[in-house]
Amino acid sequence: YKRSLDLSNALVNVSYQANGIEYTRQFLSSSPDQILAVHLTASKSNALQFKLGLNALHEDMQVTSDEHGQTLYVQVADGALRGVARLNVDTDGTISTAGDSLSIADGSWATITLAAATNYKSYDDVSGNPELMVQDIMAKINGVSYQQLKTKHVEDYTSFYNRFSIDLGENGEASKPTDQRIYDFWKEPND
Repeated sequence: YKRSLDLSNALVNVSYQANGIEYTRQFLSSSPDQILAVHLTASKSNALQFKLGLNALHEDMQVTSDEHGQTLYVQVADGALRGVARLNVDTDGTISTAGDSLSIADGSWATITLAAATNYKSYDDVSGNPELMVQDIMAKINGVSYQQLKTKHVEDYTSFYNRFSIDLGENGEASKPTDQRIYDFWKEPND
C-alpha cells in the first residue's frame, strides 16, 4: 500500500495490490474547472467494483440518482442558505443505482467528478443559483477525459507553484519515510 502527496503537481496518489491486481487512485482539486476528481484504475479488466453515494448531515436534504451520477440538494435548517452537489461517474464498466448508492461494476477504470455550489454571494446576498452553477460546471467538463482535466489542473497549479523554490540542503534523511524520520527524531533530535 502506497500513499503519496505530489506537491509539485497538487495530486494525491494511492496504489495497492489485492488478489494479484494493482489498484490505483488519483485525486485532484481543479481550480480552473471548479471540480474535485478521482480517477480509479485496476490492472485487470472487470476488476473494479465499488459503491458510492452522496449524503449530508443537513436534516433538509434530498438525493436523486440517474444513469450518470447523483445530485444532492441541501437546505440549512432555519436558514437562508442552500446548496447543490453533483457527482458524475464515467467508467468502462457498468453503473447502476442501488438504494441511495451508485454501484460501479466490471470496470478497469472510473473517473468520479464532483461539483458543488451554494446560493451565498455575500453576507447580505443569498440570491445565487447553485443548481445553475453546478449544471454549468458539469456541462463544461462533459466529454472531457480525466487526462485532459488533469493536464489543465496541473498547468494552472504549476503556474503558481513554480514561481518560487527553496533548497534547504541535504542531510541524508530526506529519503526516509516520514514515520521513520519522526521515530528517529524522537530517539535523537538531530534532523
